[in-house]
Amino acid sequence: MINKTLFLSVITACSLLSSGCATKHATSYPPFTPELIGKDSAGIKYTQKTHTLFVLIDTFSSINDIYDKANVFESKFTLQKQVLNQINKTIPEDITLKSGLRSFGYGECVGNMYTGLLQDIIPHERYIFQHSIDKATCASGRSLFGAPLTSAIDDASTDLDKANGNIALLIVSDGYNMSFRAKNSAEDLKEKFANRLCIYSVWIGNENEKEGYSFLKELSERSKCGKVVSYTDVANSKAMGHFVEDIIYKKSPLKKAPPALRDSDNDGVFDHHDICPGTPKGAPVNQYGCWTINGLEFDYNKTAIRKENTSLLDTSVQILKDNPHLNIQIEGHTDNRGSDNYNLLLSDGRAASVKKYLIKNGIKAARLSSIGMGESTPITSNDTDEGRQLNRRVVFTITK
Repeated sequence: MINKTLFLSVITACSLLSSGCATKHATSYPPFTPELIGKDSAGIKYTQKTHTLFVLIDTFSSINDIYDKANVFESKFTLQKQVLNQINKTIPEDITLKSGLRSFGYGECVGNMYTGLLQDIIPHERYIFQHSIDKATCASGRSLFGAPLTSAIDDASTDLDKANGNIALLIVSDGYNMSFRAKNSAEDLKEKFANRLCIYSVWIGNENEKEGYSFLKELSERSKCGKVVSYTDVANSKAMGHFVEDIIYKKSPLKKAPPALRDSDNDGVFDHHDICPGTPKGAPVNQYGCWTINGLEFDYNKTAIRKENTSLLDTSVQILKDNPHLNIQIEGHTDNRGSDNYNLLLSDGRAASVKKYLIKNGIKAARLSSIGMGESTPITSNDTDEGRQLNRRVVFTITK
């Protein structure tokens, strides 16, 4: 571990230089389970309002400072990248969105310019955006006049000519010692894109930099929409989910259901909430109306079904015998403990074990297929034992 006194001494020395020091960062990303967002529920309808997300990340040397509220000894620069990593993971993969990324600072970390384009505006792909985040490897330059943010916003004006629909400009910074001219640039940007543009910020600053929060807040106010949050405001998956949801979605009340609610397949889930219509009579379902076997337990690191749990599948065996026209796909799901590849292999093996059990009990193999989904599609948060238990499940999807 880097000695904190030594680290702070280096920062102090850098601040005395006119250009500041460039400090390289090897960023690690802690485990993060994103919150599911943008799903209609509890009388609320979510509609996508943002179609382009453009991020400005601070690479001034002040960002090399240690963040004083962090649980571990980490720089503001590292926390900025971790926040962007979590935002990237929280953005749903099934939406149509464009994204881009630009850094602002001074000196070698931005090619001896004030700002550098890390990702042009292109269709958002999670792995591509993460690669672009990782292009920010250092912070340099002494923020005497705060000009780089002004330049970054001005350059973003040209970048955003490629933007589709409504735009969210997201600034991740300590906001400290910035030029008032950045406020004028924000107003010019708003004038150019009008109601299409909102400005959001994540402030990662220390106690002596609170004016940076006020500065970023004023940028949002000049856009007449958007908001600013501090790092501590989005320090868990639920809070981060709310923030990203605010950026991407508009909420409105769902229309009241008709007086006579229908449940066409009689599975106990009304049609307007049922995403798996046509479930056969007697099949156990989850809250979405999908044929689900919960509580089917396996030994640690094993794919064989415990003998005491096989009775959970006997009902499904009988349903398939009573409905010989049905073909199903068996999907295995896990919680988020373990690596992605490990969980994918484990879920595939457990789905195959269920298929084998059904065949052994008289169901023709031609009617069955199996696939492992790993941890990719949780139905609730993995933050609690109860949530993880619900996510460890086997789902039967009717294919014919």
